[in-house]
Amino acid sequence: MPSADPSPPRILLRPACSAAIGFGHLRRCLTLAEAIVERGGAASLLVAGTIPAGMQPTSIALATTTADAAAVSAHAQAWRADLVLVDDYAWSAEQFAALTGSALRGAIDDLADRPLALDVILNPGAGAERLHYGVAHGQLLLGPSYALLRAPYRNRARKLAAPAVRRVLITLGGSDPLGLTGEAVRVVRTALPDVELDVVIGPLARASVSEAAGVTLHVSPPELADLMELADLAVSAGGQTLYEVAALGVPTIAIEVAANQRLNLEALAAAGTLLVTSASLEQLGHDVAALARDTAQRQRLADAGRALIDGEGAIRAADALLSLVRLRSGRPHG
Repeated sequence: MPSADPSPPRILLRPACSAAIGFGHLRRCLTLAEAIVERGGAASLLVAGTIPAGMQPTSIALATTTADAAAVSAHAQAWRADLVLVDDYAWSAEQFAALTGSALRGAIDDLADRPLALDVILNPGAGAERLHYGVAHGQLLLGPSYALLRAPYRNRARKLAAPAVRRVLITLGGSDPLGLTGEAVRVVRTALPDVELDVVIGPLARASVSEAAGVTLHVSPPELADLMELADLAVSAGGQTLYEVAALGVPTIAIEVAANQRLNLEALAAAGTLLVTSASLEQLGHDVAALARDTAQRQRLADAGRALIDGEGAIRAADALLSLVRLRSGRPHG
């Protein structure tokens, strides 16, 4: 822990959250905020959208807002923020430019689909280094070494693949906008009739899945690490969860549920951390059964995941952001 700072850098994070886009933006901003505080800074969240039940933090100040730059600017000035970090694909270059006040401007962005002339851009995704950001005099924090994971995922011991798959985790995102969870359960149950299924229903999901023999539902669990530790194999959507299962060494089959996940999935598959199946689920049963039979392949996926993701990314990102604020403001380093 850094030494106490009499005037700690103040970082305002502004994620989006809704049933349509899920709560991945909110979850990674919460994780980063916790790391910022852990490393000696101050953090606050200003959420555009609905805050799901169970995701209100106890140690981080949190409020809701509209999506416009004026509201964010007003909040940042009132809170005396040194840096405003927006995590919202819908925010345009014009909205970033419209932020007023003395705070530095930054983004958590996975897409590089618009010019962003900002002080800092954080993209913790695999394949981020292949993207081209139009940043003038800004700092880029790119790649999975910055994966925003909480403390339970840091530097875990190697997990050995079980000779037989007995437990499968199915988690298709906080909102499951395509409603794939029920069909995924049916397909996996057919392919592996004797396994236990742990099925996660996110806080914004409307999945119609019934608990049955061998199927346990987990509705909006506050943490997935314990379920991941029990899993011999996972079926996951293509978002933040893929970095968590990688850090814990859980062999995973991923499903692309949104086009903006494609680069992430391709890069993680190329790194050997997971297998990708069809979003139509036509291949899922075949792929799950094949991976369950192949212990060596499951071990290769697990080891590749741990090699790529050590779980320290949020700490690295927090340190880099705090250093940037201290440098620009003339504060001494903690």
